[in-house]
Amino acid sequence: MSTTSDYQGNVRSYSSPAKDTQPVKGIRRVLRVTVRVWGMNESGSPFFQQAHTVDVGLLGACIEGLTHRVVAGEVLGLEYRERKSRFKIVWVGRSGTPDASKVEVSPLDKTEDFWGLRTSVATKQRGSSERRAASRCACKGSTQIRQSHTRFPLGASVSDISLSGCYVELMTTLPVGTMVELLLRVAETTVNCAAKVRTSHPGVGMGMEFVQMSERDRRALEKALAHLSA
Repeated sequence: MSTTSDYQGNVRSYSSPAKDTQPVKGIRRVLRVTVRVWGMNESGSPFFQQAHTVDVGLLGACIEGLTHRVVAGEVLGLEYRERKSRFKIVWVGRSGTPDASKVEVSPLDKTEDFWGLRTSVATKQRGSSERRAASRCACKGSTQIRQSHTRFPLGASVSDISLSGCYVELMTTLPVGTMVELLLRVAETTVNCAAKVRTSHPGVGMGMEFVQMSERDRRALEKALAHLSA
């Protein structure tokens, strides 16, 4: 039976750790709150459900109450208090044990204080990534994603945006490197641009890089970002 050390120095049994990751470490706060979780189950089907936290920290969290089996190493989307972010699964409770409905997750954005802990640890972790994190704005926008060879566009939500790119949320994603046309609607502003898929998380969404945009659309995007920052 494999085991994984938890964050208080105890040993948690029945674990199924991701092959390419190690359990995250850091200070945890016991916090039991409801979160919305979405992603792909072990069969490759998308799901969306409510669950709750057991404990949380800047570097990870334990989620309990999943009714869908998931795979360590995959990505989940979490929503808490109108904040949305993406987390990698680093541990999955084994079927038939008391931990069967639990997962341990680690944030993809290590600089984000998703749970609102705001401790000094967060400041130390930002480092060189702080400017990039500050340049992004959380938003509630939408987009139409069109490939040159397709007749109908894909509709998706936009959860954050910057001058260089955005993150779109949708279940069916495209391969990394795919070129598309985006019609973005954010902060009552419409922007057209060409973009490339930089990251792809099936069942969660895609990170998009803007590669071509007219000067008019760029000025419109700058205005939208100023509004979101305010």
